[in-house]
Amino acid sequence: MTGEDEHGDDHEGVAGHGGRRHLLKAAGAVLAGVLVLCASGAGWAYRHLDHNIKSVDIDSALGDDRPAGASAGTHPFFAPS
Repeated sequence: MTGEDEHGDDHEGVAGHGGRRHLLKAAGAVLAGVLVLCASGAGWAYRHLDHNIKSVDIDSALGDDRPAGASAGTHPFFAPS
């Protein structure tokens, strides 16, 4: 007996492919676990930061003490020089 199956393939090489397949499955499972952990951490950080952000009504915070000539509803991001 030569260790060949009906297709002429050597049985000794099959064990090597099975080990490689097992290694690839393990690597895929580890990668999937890392992705789940990263997604969970990102979700936790988003929820944590989202609950800490508070909005402020800028018009009421500034009050009526504004320079003359500023039209209502406009807020320039930088002052002209």
